[in-house]
Amino acid sequence: VALMAFDYDGNPLWTYLADASFNSPPSVGADGTIYACNVNYGVCAINPDGTKKWQCDIGQLSVVPPAISADGMLYVKCLDQLLYAINPAGRLEWTYLTNDPNSLPPTIDVNGTLYLSAHDSKIIALNPDRSLKWSFTMPARVESPVALGEDGTLYFGCADCNIYAVGPGGE
Repeated sequence: VALMAFDYDGNPLWTYLADASFNSPPSVGADGTIYACNVNYGVCAINPDGTKKWQCDIGQLSVVPPAISADGMLYVKCLDQLLYAINPAGRLEWTYLTNDPNSLPPTIDVNGTLYLSAHDSKIIALNPDRSLKWSFTMPARVESPVALGEDGTLYFGCADCNIYAVGPGGE
């Protein structure tokens, strides 16, 4: 199993030989680090030159790309209904139980606030320390990742086939 990088002309730059296949799309940090989840329940960080930076074994499967905050924290939503926070050195900092079986990645604003779907058809906002900032109950189950507007408005789709907008304070 390999992850490969190519230049703009399609020429190979490097190949990273992984010990397990990747089951989520990768995310790329501001420093060029590539992050992806593998089937061995780990999150891999790969340097821009294709060498392994670190691996954090979280013991759960994720099928969504990791979200990366401006300070380099990595947030991974897994099938066990937990959100995992991993620091830039590859250490697990905390987990947060969402009670939501949806595999939707979190969205992060410029202040580091995390927005994600939670149990009981809710959208929740978490502070970077995992404390609850606010929660808003929707009329139907949230079925899409949260898109963040320039003014901080959150946009997402629900199971009732509607797209909703919620203000940055949860109103």
